[in-house]
Amino acid sequence: SAILENAYKTLAPGGYLLYSTCTYSLEENEAVVAAFLDKHADMRLEPVKESLRAATAPGISIGGRDMSLARRFYPHLSEGEGQFVALMKRAGEQKKQQTFVYKDSAKPLDKREREAVEAFFRESLTEAPEGRVVKVGNNITLISHGCPIPPHSVFMPGVLVGEVVGGILKPSHQFFSSYGKLFRLQIELEGKELEEYLRGAELASDLDGRGWCCICYLGAAVGGGKLSGGRIKNHYPKGLRNK
Repeated sequence: SAILENAYKTLAPGGYLLYSTCTYSLEENEAVVAAFLDKHADMRLEPVKESLRAATAPGISIGGRDMSLARRFYPHLSEGEGQFVALMKRAGEQKKQQTFVYKDSAKPLDKREREAVEAFFRESLTEAPEGRVVKVGNNITLISHGCPIPPHSVFMPGVLVGEVVGGILKPSHQFFSSYGKLFRLQIELEGKELEEYLRGAELASDLDGRGWCCICYLGAAVGGGKLSGGRIKNHYPKGLRNK
């Protein structure tokens, strides 16, 4: 509720406010929105696009308030589960405001970085991911759209590809998680082997070949490693490892 109250203070007349969670909880979803609407008479629920309505179920009415315009995501209706969205609008007319065009803060890669990224995509992936690879600050990042990156207030635009060390790209855990299905080498782990991987252990493998590989569990990307000489060098982040 505090998040909604803070967002409300910045909302202009005629402006939209989208509240979204990743839970089924009635207390965190419809109850929060209903209480917010009860407090702010100038706010109302708005219908979402038809494509979203077709993939979701209506919100659950609570306290005599119709919440059907809010939407719930269920696994039998769409991919994913547990999400909730409520689109709201503030009363009043929107004032025509000046459009700000930001100078794109993303920078092109230098020759060494570009060659390292291209070699990694060519050797490790079945195909290059869509988008543009740029530098944002010190990060080599894959942007999946053409929008300019503003100079401030952006924590992580796109997906972190990795870092270039000695002319070779070392992919990030974020890249393995997002684009694991594109890796040529897919290694499925379960049971004790998976537990050992999550603890950061180096593993034995009977697979031929060498190079970066995606570690999977039931087809889902868990992290990455590097296969060489029948061993998988562990690249699961130290901060995430089980003790």
